[in-house]
Amino acid sequence: MPHDIQARERILVAANKLFLKKGYEQVTVREIAKEANCSHTSIYVYFEDKRKLLEALAKEPLVSLQESMAGALASTKYGAKEKLIRVSKCFSISD
Repeated sequence: MPHDIQARERILVAANKLFLKKGYEQVTVREIAKEANCSHTSIYVYFEDKRKLLEALAKEPLVSLQESMAGALASTKYGAKEKLIRVSKCFSISD
Protein backbone atom coordinates (compact mmCIF):
# COMPACT_ATOMS: atom_id res chain seq x y z
CA MET A 1 0.00 0.00 0.00
CA PRO A 2 2.75 2.58 0.76
CA HIS A 3 4.04 2.12 -2.79
CA ASP A 4 0.57 2.96 -4.13
CA ILE A 5 0.43 6.13 -2.03
CA GLN A 6 3.88 7.12 -3.24
CA ALA A 7 2.96 6.58 -6.88
CA ARG A 8 -0.27 8.57 -6.54
CA GLU A 9 1.60 11.39 -4.82
CA ARG A 10 4.31 11.40 -7.51
CA ILE A 11 1.58 11.67 -10.15
CA LEU A 12 -0.07 14.58 -8.34
CA VAL A 13 3.23 16.41 -7.89
CA ALA A 14 4.18 15.87 -11.54
CA ALA A 15 0.79 16.98 -12.84
CA ASN A 16 0.81 20.08 -10.65
CA LYS A 17 4.28 21.03 -11.86
CA LEU A 18 3.41 20.54 -15.52
CA PHE A 19 -0.02 22.22 -15.31
CA LEU A 20 1.60 25.28 -13.73
CA LYS A 21 4.39 25.35 -16.29
CA LYS A 22 2.51 24.59 -19.52
CA GLY A 23 -1.18 24.86 -18.75
CA TYR A 24 -3.73 22.09 -18.37
CA GLU A 25 -4.65 21.84 -22.06
CA GLN A 26 -1.04 21.54 -23.24
CA VAL A 27 -0.07 18.70 -20.88
CA THR A 28 -0.59 15.09 -21.86
CA VAL A 29 -1.04 12.08 -19.60
CA ARG A 30 2.15 10.64 -21.09
CA GLU A 31 4.09 13.75 -20.05
CA ILE A 32 2.73 13.48 -16.52
CA ALA A 33 3.71 9.80 -16.41
CA LYS A 34 7.22 10.56 -17.61
CA GLU A 35 7.62 13.30 -14.99
CA ALA A 36 6.20 10.99 -12.29
CA ASN A 37 8.46 8.13 -13.39
CA CYS A 38 5.60 5.72 -14.05
CA SER A 39 3.73 4.32 -17.03
CA HIS A 40 0.88 6.35 -18.50
CA THR A 41 -1.47 3.47 -17.77
CA SER A 42 -0.57 3.71 -14.07
CA ILE A 43 -2.21 7.11 -13.95
CA TYR A 44 -5.55 5.52 -14.83
CA VAL A 45 -5.27 3.25 -11.79
CA TYR A 46 -5.62 6.35 -9.60
CA PHE A 47 -7.54 8.78 -11.82
CA GLU A 48 -10.28 8.17 -14.36
CA ASP A 49 -8.84 10.78 -16.72
CA LYS A 50 -6.76 13.96 -16.81
CA ARG A 51 -9.74 16.03 -15.66
CA LYS A 52 -10.14 13.89 -12.51
CA LEU A 53 -6.46 14.41 -11.84
CA LEU A 54 -6.96 18.18 -12.03
CA GLU A 55 -9.99 17.90 -9.74
CA ALA A 56 -7.89 16.00 -7.19
CA LEU A 57 -5.31 18.79 -7.26
CA ALA A 58 -7.98 21.46 -6.82
CA LYS A 59 -10.00 19.76 -4.09
CA GLU A 60 -7.82 20.52 -1.05
CA PRO A 61 -7.37 24.25 -1.76
CA LEU A 62 -11.07 24.64 -2.55
CA VAL A 63 -12.16 22.86 0.64
CA SER A 64 -9.78 25.06 2.63
CA LEU A 65 -11.19 28.18 0.96
CA GLN A 66 -14.74 27.05 1.66
CA GLU A 67 -13.94 26.45 5.34
CA SER A 68 -12.25 29.84 5.68
CA MET A 69 -15.19 31.61 4.09
CA ALA A 70 -17.71 29.72 6.23
CA GLY A 71 -15.79 30.69 9.35
CA ALA A 72 -15.71 34.35 8.36
CA LEU A 73 -19.43 34.37 7.60
CA ALA A 74 -20.45 32.44 10.72
CA SER A 75 -18.80 34.89 13.10
CA THR A 76 -21.21 36.90 15.24
CA LYS A 77 -18.47 39.37 16.20
CA TYR A 78 -18.56 41.23 12.89
CA GLY A 79 -21.08 43.14 10.86
CA ALA A 80 -21.82 42.61 7.18
CA LYS A 81 -19.09 44.98 5.94
CA GLU A 82 -16.37 43.36 8.07
CA LYS A 83 -17.55 39.89 7.04
CA LEU A 84 -17.29 40.90 3.38
CA ILE A 85 -13.76 42.15 3.97
CA ARG A 86 -12.82 38.94 5.77
CA VAL A 87 -14.31 36.75 3.02
CA SER A 88 -12.44 38.71 0.35
CA LYS A 89 -9.19 38.14 2.26
CA CYS A 90 -9.78 34.40 1.96
CA PHE A 91 -9.08 34.78 -1.76
CA SER A 92 -5.66 36.37 -1.35
CA ILE A 93 -2.82 34.25 -2.64
CA SER A 94 0.20 33.75 -0.46
CA ASP A 95 3.32 31.72 -1.19
